[in-house]
Amino acid sequence: MTVAATPIMPVSIDLDAQIESLRGFLIDLDEHYWMIVESGDDGTRYAFGIVIGQLSQRIAVLEEIVRHHGDDQLTLTQATPDEERGLNRALDLLDGEFVVDVQASPGVLWTRVRDLLAAIDTLMLACARSTGAPRLGIVLPLVRSGR
Repeated sequence: MTVAATPIMPVSIDLDAQIESLRGFLIDLDEHYWMIVESGDDGTRYAFGIVIGQLSQRIAVLEEIVRHHGDDQLTLTQATPDEERGLNRALDLLDGEFVVDVQASPGVLWTRVRDLLAAIDTLMLACARSTGAPRLGIVLPLVRSGR
């Protein structure tokens, strides 16, 4: 018995909107970081510093993907149904507002941070494989011009 391949619907991603949203998350985390510095909690401060660094690196990678593709509107056409579901879950999480709740337990806070970083990784890897506008290149002549 042969199972027919499931047709894959292209997934369009506005990467610029995602990058702007992540920059907002980064600003919120940075503000919380300085609140922690004032409170003197060195362990949490250090952990938040790591998270801020990781988020900054992921934003830089997404910006590099935009530069590579030459467009911030990307289309993922090679996703399996599982990848598409994972990407949709990641986009749903990233479309929400990440607010650092100072009243939340550390377990809740770190679970949200891990989920956020995992969602960014899913988006980042999907976008790296996506298609965008063709890259513009420089064409150089292969023959020498006369002097």
